[in-house]
Amino acid sequence: MDLDGGLVRLRQAQELAPSERKIADLILQDPGSFLKMNLAELAEQSGSSSAAVVRLWQSLKFDGFHDLKLRVAGDYQKEQTQSPKLYEEIEQGSDLDTIVHAVKERSLQGIQHTASLVDVATLGNAVAMLTKAKRICLFGVGASGFIAEDMATKLLRIGLTAMSFRDYHQSVIFATQLCDTDVFLGVSYSGYTTDTLEVAQIAKGRGATVITVTQYRKNPLRELADIALYVSADESVIRAAAMTSRLNSLFVMDLLFTGVASQKFDESIDILNATGAAAARHRKS
Repeated sequence: MDLDGGLVRLRQAQELAPSERKIADLILQDPGSFLKMNLAELAEQSGSSSAAVVRLWQSLKFDGFHDLKLRVAGDYQKEQTQSPKLYEEIEQGSDLDTIVHAVKERSLQGIQHTASLVDVATLGNAVAMLTKAKRICLFGVGASGFIAEDMATKLLRIGLTAMSFRDYHQSVIFATQLCDTDVFLGVSYSGYTTDTLEVAQIAKGRGATVITVTQYRKNPLRELADIALYVSADESVIRAAAMTSRLNSLFVMDLLFTGVASQKFDESIDILNATGAAAARHRKS
């Protein structure tokens, strides 16, 4: 995996202690200068301590100071060669050429940032739990509900028992029947959607493994999770359409689905062929 995600994590982390925040802010203000510093110099110039630097990389799940510098360097190098962020400049009357380029750049950036937040070990745990689950309950509200439904359909197509609900009462009925052999997969970009939180709490109380897909910033849904997966918090001012968060969440779901399908490869191919053939009978040639 590419060594990046340093600046992304630093920008999106909100739960840092004051001493850690001072270090993060210094790095973000001038990443180029940070890359020339050693640990002691970073502690001194940020007005903090070496212990706080250690706590910072631990809080953001880096493997050490060297890993932090490598990942900041990866992001910094990419940002030096990126085209300008046009997405925020879209306004009334923007021409379609500008819109096409801006939305493309924003979408690509969101997926790249989300990929940099992926912890392969955590992703592997989620794939393993989904693969062996007897039942999978997926839930989301609004745009997150469509993402959950799409994932449920994919899982059904490779032979897993997966149900998705956007109705709160139906999801509660199913979640109440879950047990420790089942998985609840909750989708909420903000991580604050009350319906999703409540269903997740019910599922966790029943012993189900709770997997969540939320923004990287601290939120109550991820605190409930046994396995927390993240999407980049890259939404622009045009937030109502949930465009980049939707794409980022679909990217994470595709990682999960592909991981599960690869674990059940022979079985998945057979079932995909069978379901594809069944669906094909309803298509006009």
